[in-house]
Amino acid sequence: MTTRSSKYFRYYTYIEPVVKNPLIKTYGYAIFTIVMTIIFIFFAIKPTLETIVVLQKKAAVQKETLDKLNQKIETLGVAQKNYNSIDSALKSKIANFVPAKPEIADLINTLEGSVQNTTASISALQFQPVVLDNKPSTNKLEALSFTFNVEGSYESIKQVLQNLYSGARLLTIESLSFNKVASGSLLMTISGKAYYLK
Repeated sequence: MTTRSSKYFRYYTYIEPVVKNPLIKTYGYAIFTIVMTIIFIFFAIKPTLETIVVLQKKAAVQKETLDKLNQKIETLGVAQKNYNSIDSALKSKIANFVPAKPEIADLINTLEGSVQNTTASISALQFQPVVLDNKPSTNKLEALSFTFNVEGSYESIKQVLQNLYSGARLLTIESLSFNKVASGSLLMTISGKAYYLK
């Protein structure tokens, strides 16, 4: 007997009594089949179960997103209904408040109108460049930046600010500064934005 055969023969001598055992002969194949079936089922079902868990998580996230979208749709429907119930005069004011184009001429009129009936005067008015195009409106809110200098007494400048606040155009003031000029009056510099729909 070769060395290799004797090595395997040694293992066989350990296994032979187990294989010849009547209990193993009777139930061995059944137990082996059951064990192997369980192993194959585990490896076949595990990826499927993992996929099911991942899909359930995705479904939960998508359901939450769908619920949020439905809530937005409902809110927009209420807003549309409320807007439709507004009278036409108020709709016209809203359209002027946030026009569909930059409407620079109207903005100039609004800023000039803020100093009317006061002793203040406009010393400078400057706009940041804006792109004018003829594309259809997407109803996206855009801003036109401007700088506005007004010179006058404290009371007149206060009146100008109140006029801007109650003006016909939606404006925000980003910065406001005051300086005293040689004539003794105040110079107010406003950096702000006027809004429009693009």
